[in-house]
Amino acid sequence: MSARRMLKVDMNGEPAEVVVTEVTPGRWSWSIRREGQSLVGSTMPLPTGQAAMQAALNEVRNASAQEPHKTA
Repeated sequence: MSARRMLKVDMNGEPAEVVVTEVTPGRWSWSIRREGQSLVGSTMPLPTGQAAMQAALNEVRNASAQEPHKTA
């Protein structure tokens, strides 16, 4: 059985969806989807869902730090 975890986050004022998926038993990948942006994802599987989610959230933090914050 494949597992999947999803988290909705705010990236500089824009909604983003972080998805972590077990691609095979014990091998997890992650992706970040933002409207109007290219999909960003892991290039190699990670051993646990927690490690994959942490890697994805680190990518969110890094991307957010490099982009200007959008205001309404």
